Order: sequence, then C-alpha cells, then structure tokens
Amino acid sequence: MYKSDKHRVEDAFIPFCLFSLIQQHKDDDVEDRAAYEEGLKKLARDIDKNITSKSLVKRIEKLRDSLFNSFVADNMPRRKAYMIFDRLACILHENECVELSADCVELLNKISNVFEENIHNEDIKKQDNSAAKQVAKVLKKLQQQGYFL
Repeated sequence: MYKSDKHRVEDAFIPFCLFSLIQQHKDDDVEDRAAYEEGLKKLARDIDKNITSKSLVKRIEKLRDSLFNSFVADNMPRRKAYMIFDRLACILHENECVELSADCVELLNKISNVFEENIHNEDIKKQDNSAAKQVAKVLKKLQQQGYFL
C-alpha cells in the first residue's frame, strides 16, 4: 500500500519518540535492561518500516525535537513525557490517525500498566492529571506543523 511521506512520518512518530525516551532511560534500570533492549528492537523495526530516507529522518527528528525541546525547557520529568506519549498514542490510534504495530501497542500497554499500578502515589497522580491536560497542547503543536490533522 502506498503511503505519502507525511503519513510515514505520522505512523513512525510515536515509535520514534518512545525509542528516544527509552534510549535515555534504559541505563537507569540495569535490572530490566534486557526488556528495554527488546522494546528498542521492536520500535526500531516499526520506525524502519516507515522512515525510508534521510529526508524523512530529518523530518521526524525535527518534529520530535520541537516537542522534546519544549519538554526540556519546561523541566518536564521523563515520567510525565511517557504519560503524554501514552495518551497521545491512544488518541491518535483510536481516531485512526496512525497505524501502530502490535508490538508498539503492547509496549504502550506495559507503560500504561506501570502508571496504573502506581496511581495511588500522589506524585504520579499529579503528573498523570497534568499529562492529561498537556496532551491537547502537544497535539495542537503537532497539528500546527501540519501533522495529525
């Protein structure tokens, strides 16, 4: 099936951002490093299916960086960034704006489960509430750049 470059970037966006987040996080948790490495391999396969040229790499990096740079500027905790991408992926997938592989959906579900299991923690609850509000702003920012319309 033919996909425009725009749709390739959109379909690879969530796996690409998750890959970046996990890549930064994997060294923090030596005990689960093998699980992180396996998740990275699966995400890399998803990315490679859609990002087939250097120009697409540049486009998706620019899109990711526009968000990540604002996260850094706001001193956003990495946990909250995971929460935002989890919620964003759900919204985009439910509205059929992106095609996510079963592996990516499984990884997102694992991330969701970690937060749900710890939602009684007041700090996690606050970050989750904040992420719920933030996801609309993130989606708007992406749409202003011409994606996920």
